[in-house]
Amino acid sequence: MKPLKNSRSSFAKICVAVCLGLAAQMAAQAQLMVNLSATALGGGVYQYEYTVINGTLKELAFLSITDAPSNDPLIGPSLYAPAGYAASYDPNVGMTFGFIDSLPDVSFAPGSTVSGFGFQSGAAPQGFFDVFFALTVDGDELQGRVNRVSVPDTGSTLGLAVFSATGILLARRKFKTN
Repeated sequence: MKPLKNSRSSFAKICVAVCLGLAAQMAAQAQLMVNLSATALGGGVYQYEYTVINGTLKELAFLSITDAPSNDPLIGPSLYAPAGYAASYDPNVGMTFGFIDSLPDVSFAPGSTVSGFGFQSGAAPQGFFDVFFALTVDGDELQGRVNRVSVPDTGSTLGLAVFSATGILLARRKFKTN
């Protein structure tokens, strides 16, 4: 009976090791976050801004947004990146919009947050710019979904501010007269 007990124990150890390995791989991918805010500028044009949060233990070589529309005439001329980074868009291929660090002292280092990537596009936020692919300096591939970060609508924010201010003034006036 002892061999049966040892084989169960060995099997349990193997299962735990496999689960821990899978969990570690999933955690590494989940720790790379790409946030997107999209703002309607009017006339069917949108402003997109990205922030890359590298919570992994590895430096990224590059990050690409893989579902950009092909032949968007607005992306190329409006594309920008923070100092020390380059951004490229190939209108012939379409699905390659990426951020690549261009200086040795500037990178997507572990634990870093890099913002300031952006562009304008005629493509509506629904259906594009939702998937990323990243490659670490060691050659590890990471893929995931882009997180949508809501930008408050200035009209509704202004309306809320006016409504709140009116309520405060009325309440203050009521308490002053009592």
